[in-house]
Amino acid sequence: MQSLIRRLELSPFSPIWTVNASQGAQTTGKVNDMQSEMTVQSAVQEVKAAPSELVKMCDDELDAVRLCIQLSKFTQDFIGKRLSIDKGYMTRLLQGNAGALMQKRIALMRLCGTYAPVQFECAELGLVPVPADEYERLVAAAAQLESVKMNGTRKAS
Repeated sequence: MQSLIRRLELSPFSPIWTVNASQGAQTTGKVNDMQSEMTVQSAVQEVKAAPSELVKMCDDELDAVRLCIQLSKFTQDFIGKRLSIDKGYMTRLLQGNAGALMQKRIALMRLCGTYAPVQFECAELGLVPVPADEYERLVAAAAQLESVKMNGTRKAS
């Protein structure tokens, strides 16, 4: 009976999960009659801004979520499975006939690789989303400019 129990083991040679048919089977990374491999996404992609001209075309937050999904080139089924949302509910969400996607928005943007929903919200509020590293660079440049101005006014006096 134990030999029929399936278990998951991490292959030590690659980011691939293997399913073994018997509990004592060794994980070698090779596919044979007793095991098969399922690939797992190994790297999280960087989240980037969507083209602003496309975000400006969005009428509401739901359009921005749809844009986020379209730019990822993933299917709705794939995204639904990765976010643990069943197919029917995912369809209703994207049609606007279900509750909000608030709990899964950050996971959706990370999976899709774009923060179009945040860009839409910022645009509606008259703001511009700026990544943290670029913001820090802008703050440093503003401080440097301020010190140059202070030095220039001291010399003129």
